[in-house]
Formats: sequence, structure tokens, C-alpha cells
Amino acid sequence: MYKYLKYLVIVALLLCSNITWAQKSVRLNQNWEFLKQDLGGIWEAVRPVGVGNPESVPLWQKVNLPHCVNATD
Repeated sequence: MYKYLKYLVIVALLLCSNITWAQKSVRLNQNWEFLKQDLGGIWEAVRPVGVGNPESVPLWQKVNLPHCVNATD
């Protein structure tokens, strides 16, 4: 009886240990885009436009956070 209980406890510990390793930490400071003008609407930010297309007039700048608007501070 104790033999099966020992195996059951070992299997339970192994299954629980996988849950602790499943967590991942991701920093959100990189790969942001900044636009120093007014958007026409919310859909302008998510509209798919190819590179070099004349509709890609709003020039988004790649920035990392923290970002200063005037870029001199």
C-alpha cells in the first residue's frame, strides 16, 4: 500500500512542478511606435498599410519606453 502511495505522491509532485515553470516574464519596454501628430481615428493606428504605400503618411517612429515627446529631456 505504501509503495503505491509513494508513487502517487511522486507523480503528483512532478505534475505540480510543471505549473511553476510555465510562467514567463515579458518586459513591455521595447517595440513601441510613436506618432507626433493627430490620428484621424482609432482605426488609423491599426490599419494595415504596406511599406512605401502613399497611404502610410503618418510616420511612426520606433521607440523604447520610457520615451520623451520632445526627445531632448
